[in-house]
Amino acid sequence: MDNQILELLQAMNSKLDQNASSIESMKSDITDMKSDITELKADVSNIKSEIKIMNTKIDNLEQGQRDIKITVDSVKSNIEEMTQDMHRVEVATAKNWADIAQLKAIR
Repeated sequence: MDNQILELLQAMNSKLDQNASSIESMKSDITDMKSDITELKADVSNIKSEIKIMNTKIDNLEQGQRDIKITVDSVKSNIEEMTQDMHRVEVATAKNWADIAQLKAIR
């Protein structure tokens, strides 16, 4: 009977050793996971700061586009005014040529 108890105790001890080994393995895995999580947090923090920088750049680009649109609209307006002025000059020139032709005809 003592042998049976001894065998049972040895079997229990063996299983406890296996469990202890499994627990140590799990502790190692958890430590690795904590390290990975810390790395991921750092990566997320870097990504967030890069996104903020990109958003600032996008805002600057959008403002630049608005400024360029205002400039283009102004240039377009000036070109339209110049075109109208050129038409008036053409009409005045044509009238002047007609007047010159009449004066030559009277001579």
